[in-house]
Amino acid sequence: MKRKIFTFVMLVLMSGIAFGEYAGGPYGRLHMSYIDSTNGYLKHAQYDGTNWTTEIVDDSGNVGYYTSIKQAPSSGNLHIAYYDTTNDYLKHAVYDGSNWTTETVDNSGMVSGCKFPIAVSSDEKLYISYGALTGGGDYESDLYCAKYDGCWSTSIVKQHESSRDGPFDLYIALDPSENPIIAYQYNEYWSGASLRFAQWNGTTWQHTTIDPGGSNENAGGHCCLIVGLDGRFHISHFDYNHDNLKYAVYNGTNWTEYDSIAASDTGQTSITETSDGHLHISYIHTGALRHAEYDGSIWSTEIVDDFTIVANTTCIINSPDEHLHISYYDSTNQRLKHAEYNGSSWTTEIIDSSSDVGKGSSIIYTPQQVCQYVLVGDLNDDCKVDFYDFAMMAENWLIDCCLDPNNPACVPK
Repeated sequence: MKRKIFTFVMLVLMSGIAFGEYAGGPYGRLHMSYIDSTNGYLKHAQYDGTNWTTEIVDDSGNVGYYTSIKQAPSSGNLHIAYYDTTNDYLKHAVYDGSNWTTETVDNSGMVSGCKFPIAVSSDEKLYISYGALTGGGDYESDLYCAKYDGCWSTSIVKQHESSRDGPFDLYIALDPSENPIIAYQYNEYWSGASLRFAQWNGTTWQHTTIDPGGSNENAGGHCCLIVGLDGRFHISHFDYNHDNLKYAVYNGTNWTEYDSIAASDTGQTSITETSDGHLHISYIHTGALRHAEYDGSIWSTEIVDDFTIVANTTCIINSPDEHLHISYYDSTNQRLKHAEYNGSSWTTEIIDSSSDVGKGSSIIYTPQQVCQYVLVGDLNDDCKVDFYDFAMMAENWLIDCCLDPNNPACVPK
């Protein structure tokens, strides 16, 4: 018996897993996509619950700009949409759990814009929104949606209305029926920019102007779109003319817009929702990374990081433990950074300390895969019994809930 216990303990120690720190933690992993501007590479960073690791995804030219990363809920595959500036192509990378594979989605050589957001359905259909030049002499562009359903196809969502017009900032999501919806800034060369919304109804794209902007006004900058827990649509965006952070919500019938949530001189908005229904927006003002929260009644704002000058995009998400996570670019030191709110305070850290990395970053949380089988000994529900299960068991080794019912590990049934 002693030999068996000794063997068990040695196996756990040799696995390199500290007690209570099994892979991915109880809530899965964090992933970031971003560009290495020095080398022109697309990169991926992953946090496994203990450490961050980084890797190159695509080094085939000057690639990796304006990235967006999502996970397919059915397969767990990671998908990244990004821009190839060497050829003006739209590209896509997928990680199947073992290897990254890259491909070109639009090779017209006319792809443009400053965002290439991707959305993934429950059955792994992919949608990417982007802009593409028409080839006209006045540099007008059209709004496109690329769809993958066994093969890639592209279609026009919104044609330009006159010369030098077209979409600029944009964001795509899926409505409760998993039809694509797009928030976008439409630039009218002679009269400013407006915030607009497009929704696919199964047959055609329906368009709505949310914030017309007005003469020489510029609404809709750096817009971000999410579908809330209750099915409502939420958009954060930036008013260039008045340096204001704005927010719009759709209740299923009408859009309502809230002006002047906070001062913001560079925009770069991103929005998420926590389980309590609170909305959270990350944005930049006077070079500082900031956070705005709506509790259902009022908006409040705070500084997250003002020790460095923050520039380029920010991306905010929440994890199941209700922690907030923001990926962003520290332009002072040219580094990719991560900010985390644990419910009481913010902490920041450098993720990639290489030279000039982190512009156009995107961050997601990937939930731990749920096993569909009952397997004795599988404590973390990953469909296998391995050292991670041993580490979980070792954490509670020799705890007797009958003798010590107040032990935190003793949870009543």
